[in-house]
Amino acid sequence: MGIQIDTNPALTTNFPHQLRIAKQLMEYAERAITNAKPEDDISKPDFHRKSIVIALGGKAFRTFNAVVDLAEKGHADDAASLNRVLYECALVAAYLLNAPAQTVEDYSDYFMYRNWRDHELFSQLEATIAAKALTPDILKEMEAQFNTVAGRYPDGRWTRMTVEAMARDVDDKLPEGFKVFTFTYGAIYRQASAYVHSDVRSIQSSFITPGFIQRVPTLEELGKLQYLANFLMITLCFVIFGSLYGSKITPEHNAICREWQGVNDPAAGA
Repeated sequence: MGIQIDTNPALTTNFPHQLRIAKQLMEYAERAITNAKPEDDISKPDFHRKSIVIALGGKAFRTFNAVVDLAEKGHADDAASLNRVLYECALVAAYLLNAPAQTVEDYSDYFMYRNWRDHELFSQLEATIAAKALTPDILKEMEAQFNTVAGRYPDGRWTRMTVEAMARDVDDKLPEGFKVFTFTYGAIYRQASAYVHSDVRSIQSSFITPGFIQRVPTLEELGKLQYLANFLMITLCFVIFGSLYGSKITPEHNAICREWQGVNDPAAGA
């Protein structure tokens, strides 16, 4: 069962429908994590990679729950910002699942580079305060870790790929029906940048709807935001659970996907 990008517009902006699907997805993910048994032995060499992907999945699921909560409360702008966070988390998880082993290690060890660099940047601004922020032993350990890995991050990033390039790379490896990250890059990542970076687009609605403190989004706006979050969650469940559990829980995933898209025939698109 794949994802149709050109779904029924009436459902795409139908907030009650999208909210109902979102809660089904949360329950489904909880059941899958609690009850399903992984097919792979955790002692296999690839366990480190899958542990990272699972952790990213957990982070994404928590963000998804926050999007649902914000949307229910009518906080559209903040839900849009978190949709971008959700997108990046889902994208990195899907990318690392099939990335070269060294790339996985670069991602895993990046904290050793970043922690010390952040301390150095803080020291340039407030040397006295930075020196007292952490104990000498912690600072010594941070510097030692940095010296161990610094040569692996010459440009200061764990990967040289842009978000767009990563989206295209992931789509190239996903099966038909789930090549969605390039589409959602434009529909979520780029659009939500306005709210994340507070550019002028993020406040234009304040001039359309009276009131600078309280903004009342339309149900259609909330529906579209939740639709995009559901889009990512459905894809992420396929990527993560499929790699861990094989086809064991595919029927339930497909049933939710059909209901989300308004496909009534259980055999359609299976």
